[in-house]
Amino acid sequence: MRKDLEKMAPIYLLFLAILPLTLIPNPALGENKSLIQNPPLYLVYDVTYAGGKIAEVDFAESRPYSYKGQKVRDIDCRIESSGLFNLNGRYLSIVADDYSVVYFRSDEGQPGNKRIIEYHFDYKKEGVTIIDNRIKGADTISTTSYIENINKKYFDTVSMIFRVRQGIDTLKAPAYIPIFMEGRQDSILIDSVSEVQTLGRNGEMVDAFLIKMKLPYPPYPGFGDRIEIYISKDQDHVPLRGRIQMALGYMELNLRQP
Repeated sequence: MRKDLEKMAPIYLLFLAILPLTLIPNPALGENKSLIQNPPLYLVYDVTYAGGKIAEVDFAESRPYSYKGQKVRDIDCRIESSGLFNLNGRYLSIVADDYSVVYFRSDEGQPGNKRIIEYHFDYKKEGVTIIDNRIKGADTISTTSYIENINKKYFDTVSMIFRVRQGIDTLKAPAYIPIFMEGRQDSILIDSVSEVQTLGRNGEMVDAFLIKMKLPYPPYPGFGDRIEIYISKDQDHVPLRGRIQMALGYMELNLRQP
């Protein structure tokens, strides 16, 4: 189980959406640097399993800026493990107004033993270029591949949650959201949307939407294919809590109290 947990960092990104962008190279940074500082949305979450904290997740969404002739924004995520587990990772999405992904970069591992993958989407040419860099000590092995027939707008596992949050007031179920996950085209099923109460940002019970999702396949052995996300029903629509099904119970992601 420990090895499975060490591999599952990207799965946190399915829970919800949302560090300043100084640690990870950003291909758009030079175009409008002043607009990317002091992100308007910045949230911190604690990840727990079996009653113990195993990681911290920070999410930030930037202000809009210009990139390759269109208005975009960044969604940046950092995962830092606690205790015995190595769950560290950094994930950057550049997204359009509808949160469809234009560029995605994942940076996982430790210095001297890292894997960095970049996805460059070109919807006009209906293709995506994938650059995979594996760093071992002083050596880097880089491979480039190209996927054709990208004939619809796709979301990554971070921007998908932003898309749900953006349209939560009118979201109906069942619905399928196209995602690009693990280097392939797929979709996530929005199984149900209901109104509930859950713990809010200030420790009080608040009205919220509960969105239940089904993954196209279990991400790793020991995991299920069910995701639950709680989003506040106020005008901010803040992701408050998330859960992913495990063989025994749930792994939970909870918004840290101020």
